[in-house]
Amino acid sequence: MLDVGSGTGFMIKFLLDADPEVVYACDLSQKMLGIIAEKYPNESRLQLMQADARHLPMADKTVDAVLCNGVYPHFESKPVALSELHRVTTPGGRLVISHFGGRHFVNSIHANSSDPVIRQDLIEPASEVAALLVTVGYEVTVCADEPDLFIVAGVKK
Repeated sequence: MLDVGSGTGFMIKFLLDADPEVVYACDLSQKMLGIIAEKYPNESRLQLMQADARHLPMADKTVDAVLCNGVYPHFESKPVALSELHRVTTPGGRLVISHFGGRHFVNSIHANSSDPVIRQDLIEPASEVAALLVTVGYEVTVCADEPDLFIVAGVKK
């Protein structure tokens, strides 16, 4: 499993509970990865990776599942990042893009940020994200934008 934009590792426990062979925690920030390392000092299945989603230091077809929770609007080039995630996903593998809040909620938080970069990091409608998944080679299985959840998921063809 690959957790892109792991941050402080909020989702790591849930991924480990699924009993995967390996969970790759990927983040741009070495500081965030350090926090994860402190939380899971003896977890042999956890691999930390400082990387950009557009340039993953992984072989093709490495992971069976990719999670992008709370990070998708921050991808500098969404088509490039999704193509790279497709590259590292095994055939039949899954990709999930999610937020614990709907698109309007997330976009309002970002639009009101004091950071000018964050203000530009917005989520498109779920249907547009789903269409982009199709263009990079996923079959969309879930597409929802509810007030308290945004999720688009697919399976690699």
